[in-house]
Amino acid sequence: MTPTALAITGGKDVQVDPADLDRIRELVPGDVETHRIPDLTHLLRLDPGRPSLRSYPRNCASPSTPACSRR
Repeated sequence: MTPTALAITGGKDVQVDPADLDRIRELVPGDVETHRIPDLTHLLRLDPGRPSLRSYPRNCASPSTPACSRR
């Protein structure tokens, strides 16, 4: 069965609370598929460091995480 909604966020997203996945699951009627990817930032880059907006310039200079496009 195809889900009604697909919600993906990173465990290190500092712009959207990763806990919002639980709220989306509560609010969206029907099947909801959610994924929280560890170390993934809002910019779809893996960053093993501490989550921070200060890391954005460095993250912007790197390519997006290939795993994001394959999921």
